[in-house]
Parts: sequence; C-alpha cells; structure tokens
Amino acid sequence: MLCHLARTVEAAGGWLHVLGLRDGQKSRLPGGDVSTETDSATRDDEPWHFEDKSIMLKKHLFLLRAIKRLPANTTVVFVDAFDVLFQRPLEELLQSYERIAGPAARASAGTWPVVYGGELNCWPFPHRGRIRVRSPSGKGAHWIHKIPPDASQSANHHGCWRYPGHYSALHPQNISGDQVCTEWLAQRGDPSKAPTDRSEDGKGDPPPPTNFPFLCAGTFVGRASALRRLLHRLFVLFRETQEYHDQALIPLLLLRDQQLGIVDDAAEIFLGLHGHDEFWDLERPLCRGSYFSDQRSAAEVKAGSFKEGFGVPRMRDSGSIVPPAVLHFNGNGKRHLWRCAEEFREQGILGGEGEETAECTFFDHDRRAWYRYG
Repeated sequence: MLCHLARTVEAAGGWLHVLGLRDGQKSRLPGGDVSTETDSATRDDEPWHFEDKSIMLKKHLFLLRAIKRLPANTTVVFVDAFDVLFQRPLEELLQSYERIAGPAARASAGTWPVVYGGELNCWPFPHRGRIRVRSPSGKGAHWIHKIPPDASQSANHHGCWRYPGHYSALHPQNISGDQVCTEWLAQRGDPSKAPTDRSEDGKGDPPPPTNFPFLCAGTFVGRASALRRLLHRLFVLFRETQEYHDQALIPLLLLRDQQLGIVDDAAEIFLGLHGHDEFWDLERPLCRGSYFSDQRSAAEVKAGSFKEGFGVPRMRDSGSIVPPAVLHFNGNGKRHLWRCAEEFREQGILGGEGEETAECTFFDHDRRAWYRYG
C-alpha cells in the first residue's frame, strides 16, 4: 500500500516523504521509552496491542525532527500509515485547511492551529456507545451522543488513570480516562449534529451521520510552526502522564489548550472510513464503478495529476462545500480499501496491475534518498 499512497500523493501534486523506515527501532522518546515493566504497558488483550509500547508516539518524534528547519509558514500534511488514498489536488486541500483553520488563526493573532481528521468513534477511552454530555447551559441539563453501532468500539483504555492538569471548570486539577469522551463532547460537540437512530417523521431510516466530532491522531495538517508548537507540548505532557497512546494523549492536550488544534468534523479534508456506510454517507457509493463522476479510461488520464473536473462525491447533508481530499481506511474501513484501489487503478491514478507491480516514487527521509518502483 505504500506505493498506492505515494502514487495518489503524486497525482495530487506532491511527493510522499516517508519517515521511520530506518530509525524506528533505535529512536527513543524524550525522557525515555515506555517500560514494559510498569502499569503503563499495553495489555496483551487490548485490540491494538504492540510489543513496543512507544511506537505510537515515535511517529510524532520523527515528524518533529523532519520539520525542525522548515519555514514557519510551510504547510505539512501527515498520515501515519499506508491505508490512505488522496483524491483531490493538494492545492485544494490547502484551501480547505485555510478555510477551516483561518477563523481560529485570526482570533489568536495569527497563531494557526493543527487540523485533525475526525472520527465517528471515541477511541481508545472507555464508553458504551451512548455518551451523556453536560449542556453548556449547566444547571443539570445534558444531552446524549449516540455513536453509530458500526463505528462504536472501546478499548477500555486507562479508564481509571487520573491525568493531572486543568481541563475545564469541572476538571480543574485532573481528569480520569473514563471522563474524557464526555468532556471532549462538552467542549467541542454540538447536540444539533449528534447522530440519531430516528428519522424526522419517526417512520423511515435515520439520517446518515454527517459529523465526525472525535479526533483521529493519524491524519492531520498544519503549518510547520503550529506542528512544532503542538509536538513540543505533546512530549511535555507525555513526561507528565506517561500516556503512550497518541490517540489518547493528543485529545488530553487539546482539552487543556483548545488553540493548539481543531477537528475537521465535516470531513472536508480527511474522511475517516471506520463505521462508514458507503450507500448512506456519500452522494455516490464508495468505489462501486461510478465513484468518479467523470469516467475515463486510464489512457485518458494525464499521469501525475488529477484533471480538472475529476469529480469525487461530497458527504451528504454535512454542510461541507467540497468533497473530502483524503480517504483514510482506518478501523473497519479497511473493508473498502482494495476495492477503492482497483477503481483508482482503472481510472489511471494508480500504476501497475496490482500490489506486486505497483508503480510509485517516494523520498525516504531517514536515508535521504529517492526510491522509484515500477
């Protein structure tokens, strides 16, 4: 899948830079790696168990090193795995980033936030699919956020841990892991956009979920200055808490300081496909032979670019004015991955005849070398 990702980045107008291919094992986190002898080690029964407990934070260390000398206003797009396909030009992705992050930058005297991909599910902290959220009006008022059944999954991660720090007026000194999902929605959720299991008239199917309120730590975009600021703070928080799961640590950081980052909750940049219903969420079904509105043969597609008018579907009723720029096949969204790879290949976006003969070019940042296959 590395070549599939690299080829779509090239078609979008850029080059893929790969981090950690050589230095992944020997690199150490600031303050030392997580010991397997402590209670912060990943349990063997957790669904995302890794032998190296530090692996999920190391990618952020590699990124911090890679962008150390980049100009402050350089925009960086990061994905943490190869289960990703780009489908819009990078120039349009940048426009979406500036549209989403611009208001926050103007409100904070030009300090740009990082924009993270959104998710339907709160992961990895404990929940049961129904999250009771206090209303901003207070006085005991609350609302219920129901995670769609196909997306709902909990790792029951560190529910009893107490994370020090000021997170809100309700949690001025610390917060427990089993309070994070509800606190996240209290600060950043919108009850009017919460998924429902009923149609408006109470008779038909419920409307599709169009809001992705939870943070995905594996897809994000930001100015180099914003990323350096956030990543430095991230490793300070790691030393304070010893929380090694980036999907847990980054929401904790943003609960402490909302100016550091926001979530692309309308899937304008990143569409996280975990829990996604291909016949429900999009204007057209996902990669079913009619995904691209402008159907052409591979010979008609100019290599290395998405042609003008090469249309992909928007999210239904989400309020987003553009289609997602990036498809992220996270979680059970991987069930769509190979079918989409084949449709992208049929349209000439991917080269070769399959995984073994894929064509691509990418830059290995560790070795400071270009590689070309095919």
